[in-house]
Amino acid sequence: MSISARLRSRLTRLVATSAMVGAAFAGVAVVQAPQASAASSVDGTITASEVIARAWDWVNRRPYIKYDASGNTSAPDVSGRNYRPDCSGAVSMAWHLGTSLTTATLPGRAPNVISSSPSSSTDLRPGDLLNVNNGNGHHAVLFDHWEPDHVHFSVFTFGGGADGNSPPTHETGRTFSGTVGGHPGNVYTAYRYDKVVQDGGDLGVLEYYLSDSQGSSVATRPVIYYGNSPQIPIVGDWNGDGVDTVSTYDPTTSTFYISDNPVTGNAERVIRYGDPGAQPLVGDWDGDGKDNIGVKMGFTYYMRTGPVSGAVENTVTVAFGDAPWLPVVGDWNGDGKDTISAYNPANGNFLLSDNPANGVAQYVIAYGNPNAIPLVGDWDGDGKDNIGVKMGATYYMRTGAVTGAIENTRSIGYGNTTGDLPVIGDWNGDGIDTQGLAR
Repeated sequence: MSISARLRSRLTRLVATSAMVGAAFAGVAVVQAPQASAASSVDGTITASEVIARAWDWVNRRPYIKYDASGNTSAPDVSGRNYRPDCSGAVSMAWHLGTSLTTATLPGRAPNVISSSPSSSTDLRPGDLLNVNNGNGHHAVLFDHWEPDHVHFSVFTFGGGADGNSPPTHETGRTFSGTVGGHPGNVYTAYRYDKVVQDGGDLGVLEYYLSDSQGSSVATRPVIYYGNSPQIPIVGDWNGDGVDTVSTYDPTTSTFYISDNPVTGNAERVIRYGDPGAQPLVGDWDGDGKDNIGVKMGFTYYMRTGPVSGAVENTVTVAFGDAPWLPVVGDWNGDGKDTISAYNPANGNFLLSDNPANGVAQYVIAYGNPNAIPLVGDWDGDGKDNIGVKMGATYYMRTGAVTGAIENTRSIGYGNTTGDLPVIGDWNGDGIDTQGLAR
């Protein structure tokens, strides 16, 4: 994949981060898992938001949460309270119960039967229980939310599947006529735990609308559901296959939730890096064809050089620009390495450098109006990144090289004027970056 694609991806997220950072940092709740702080007490009243946040906590720690229904092992919730690591234990944990119930005893704690044969017309809400306890292979899953068509929905499941011991998983695109948690959807009974208080507990799953064509005003790919608002979308080629994938960053905990296959809804790698409130970066810092992460804190950029697939956290730091400037990242000269640069929202200037360690911007380009959302991408597939901006619902892509004064522009209306966050990436591996959005 082109460096620009990587760059663009990180820039896109960085842009989305930067432009919305001021607003987002002020009231961000959580990442792929909303932050699972324990606002409730054991066996007490609990909001739907906290239930969903607690469920996400196990999904996001899935490499460390091993399925075991024997009762011989346990796994902690966010506060360190232990639960049995299986399907009904996961529901017990999400509800913040005092003990790990089973598929036979969970319905006793949630005596409100919503439907013995749930369907798309059933009034299911975040935190409801879908339970099988009738000889079809006992299983319990936690309902997350309806998708826009109110036919498909998302759930949290642990176990089930062909081998019966799948890790904690967030499934999207489920239907009652299909498979849910490894079981036929039509065998479940729906229950409601009466201590769950609805507070808008559907925390707003991020929906990604991606296009493979710069000339298309609509998405050309199926919608991807990954992460929760107000998590911040990021993009990168994490495995070097030439294709960018969407991921998320939680500014409240400075945690990156990275996935090579976000259609599953699951983070394959969870990395904490930097301080809460930092601005995320993504780029190929060493030219190995794989993107890595970083953060901007103040006017200092911290670039993690160890691969996202490993625990090595070697860091390179560079001081560049002023604290209010927004970070942008790109391969401006086509050498295969991304470098950090900046965008000044006060005047709409991009300050780009192939060697930011010297603190000097080699290229200063005024493009778009002040306070536009900056974009970066390889718009023409030449291996060099270029700049762009999103103003209103229009994406403007500057196709002239950053080293020259030519300002040819491609523009496309895409998405809404407000509420949409731009993402840029090489979604199909053709070396050309194209637009997308998260909402």
